[in-house]
Amino acid sequence: MNQRHVSTKKSQAGGGASVVGRDNGPAVSRLARQKPRQTTPTTSRSSANLKLVILFIGACCISSWWLFGSHPNHPVINSISSGSDDVVTPKKSNLRKNKPSSTTQQTKRQHLPKTRNGLKTSDWKKFNHRKLKTYFGCDKLFEKPRPLITKREWIYFRHLYNQHVEEEQQNVGDKVNKDVSYKMGKDPFDTPVEGAFTPGKGRGLIASRDIAKGELIFTGSNNTIVFTTGDSWRNFVWYLGHAPPPPQTNGVASPYVEGFACDILAWSWNQRIPDENGPMQAVVDIDESSLLNSPSSGEDPNIQCGRDEDDVCGMDYYAKVDIKKGDEIVCRYSDFSTPSWKTMGL
Repeated sequence: MNQRHVSTKKSQAGGGASVVGRDNGPAVSRLARQKPRQTTPTTSRSSANLKLVILFIGACCISSWWLFGSHPNHPVINSISSGSDDVVTPKKSNLRKNKPSSTTQQTKRQHLPKTRNGLKTSDWKKFNHRKLKTYFGCDKLFEKPRPLITKREWIYFRHLYNQHVEEEQQNVGDKVNKDVSYKMGKDPFDTPVEGAFTPGKGRGLIASRDIAKGELIFTGSNNTIVFTTGDSWRNFVWYLGHAPPPPQTNGVASPYVEGFACDILAWSWNQRIPDENGPMQAVVDIDESSLLNSPSSGEDPNIQCGRDEDDVCGMDYYAKVDIKKGDEIVCRYSDFSTPSWKTMGL
């Protein structure tokens, strides 16, 4: 299995609930009894009973919608259960005054031992890239094939990032970490690739359809996370290291029970942003594009960072040749990545 150590390629990101008010019933029947007897008691009672039936049916419909329908403010129900592509991050203005949400409670973090693989847990803020790999036992983990990641699991992992940012903002108030961790783009990008097991490499990417030469394959999206400091990247990796596994799907446990911190360690890369004169930063994609492999010996890359006429590589990746559906997507990491963890204090 060809795990990336610099890592991958580029591209592609409170449970408020409505309350149904109690139905106090119509006041029509009593008024009807006070009127002259032009209207018969039978007619009045029938009309009142009909209105009660209508109100009862309406209340049942509203309750069913709330239980099984859309929950625009509930990131777990609306994003993980429905399979949508992303999780809503709570607005900044509400972060300080809100109590931990049901989202936070669902992903309650796991307890870590005092020591692990010869390293003290209390020293984690001093861990560099190598010590983080040692602490989480990444080398041993990668001795076995890693599972593919489903769409629901990618959604869950993006939710963990959103939750991590939310909790950090709650801790520091208005001094938000926007300057140390941010999403490269505001929107998702529908890339023509999908995760698959590739011969001799383990997890990788293949074309989900025919791709023409020159077509855009990846670009910076709301799944592309940039960390401008080594501390912010380390904090996220550490947060993942004691997060619970993805939730069950239809009562079936996810096969992805451990190792997301190690995967992020392997998938992250260093790149100067916005160009070669910019500061060195850490980048990772929390989507299928992180499974991109480099070419094997004698194999040529079929995508590249930037176009031939571009002066800057940036975050855009294009097909160098026509690519058939099912072909593996490969790229030279050196096109975009410069291993510089020490530069970032890691």
